[in-house]
Amino acid sequence: MTDAAATSTSATTAFQPTGRPLPPPQVFRRPHLQAACRRCLHVPTISQDGNLVISDGQNNIVWSSNISTYVANSSAQILDTGNLVLYNSNGGIIWESFLHASDSFLEKMKMITDLSTKERNIWTSWRTSNDPGPGRFTCGIELSQIPQTFVWKDGYPYWRSGPWNGQVFNGVLRTKLLYKHGLRLVSGSGYFTFTHLNFLIYCQLNASGIVIEKMWSDKIRDWEVTWTSQESECELYGKCGNFGVCYAAGKPMCSCYPGFDPRSDDEWDEGNWARGCTRRRSLQCERNITGGENDGFLKMSSVKLPDNAKWFPMFETECRSECLNNCSCIAYAYYSGVGCMMWDEGLIDVQKFSSDGADLYIRLAHSELGNKKDQKAVIATAVVLGIIFISACTYFPWKLFLNNRGIIYIYIYPLKNLVNVKC
Repeated sequence: MTDAAATSTSATTAFQPTGRPLPPPQVFRRPHLQAACRRCLHVPTISQDGNLVISDGQNNIVWSSNISTYVANSSAQILDTGNLVLYNSNGGIIWESFLHASDSFLEKMKMITDLSTKERNIWTSWRTSNDPGPGRFTCGIELSQIPQTFVWKDGYPYWRSGPWNGQVFNGVLRTKLLYKHGLRLVSGSGYFTFTHLNFLIYCQLNASGIVIEKMWSDKIRDWEVTWTSQESECELYGKCGNFGVCYAAGKPMCSCYPGFDPRSDDEWDEGNWARGCTRRRSLQCERNITGGENDGFLKMSSVKLPDNAKWFPMFETECRSECLNNCSCIAYAYYSGVGCMMWDEGLIDVQKFSSDGADLYIRLAHSELGNKKDQKAVIATAVVLGIIFISACTYFPWKLFLNNRGIIYIYIYPLKNLVNVKC
């Protein structure tokens, strides 16, 4: 399918508000053509059964809207929003491109995952930058208990946004700006959309599995990349393995949580962090003993929260005590807009930020936490002893010098007698 044909039929160009210069034609949507004839002209038509179809030069259908029921006198139109709509004879919408996403996400489109109706509208990458066939990457919403956005590679997690708190994805700080301009996740209906932006913007899932945000710049009169989902290797799902945290500015970028060590020192030193880390000291309930010091929590600030969280309707103090009283709970967080989250399996895909993010409380054995009161007492004692030692070392030589002023002590070897020589 040629770009010209795509733009005139199933592609969409951004709608520009009146009074602003229009950007050049941009292919935002093109059907995934499984059996495309690359050197044939693809012609869009409406078939006898009312479907919108694209055929090659030999009248072979290479794409169809696949309306299951017969529709007489249907018609198609590209709206100002870029939505390609198929109408029946009464003007009712029977098919629209915005509910059959390709690789791009425009204003007023809906990324849908509806658990009640099983409806899904996800992005699918092209096979390559020049081949519009379905690629290996898809992008959509995973609702479960806490909504998140994922990019999957061959069905496995490749990138994750972190949990949505009503205004921002925990791992995508960029969404703070977009929320102010209409970015919304309607969790009841299970769709994600943005509307009424004050600027032209769209997102694309490219053939390498990277979500790219582009904004139209009147200054340079071109689309400008304003964000990508892989600004560092830390964005790759599970880069540092289980119980590992990734910090893009770190050297190395992967490190184990406090209280954990690499599963393999050799692999870790070689930069292979996939196997992650393991706990140094088992938890009290894991040792199946009574008495002794209880487990506690260590706070990790400014992080993208791990995957596989479970949500509980309770206050922060209840969240902590509930986790502590549950031997299977290995971490908890209380995140504004979400509430209480707990984890009972490996902590995967955690990223450290220089600011923002959320606080994660990791459960550790008491011996890994240290006693802060004892530490303060030890430090205070050491300081006092240090002052006494320095004072003694200064006072006695000075006293000896004053009592024996003008005398030089000379030791004559091998004689053992001390000889006084007056100056």
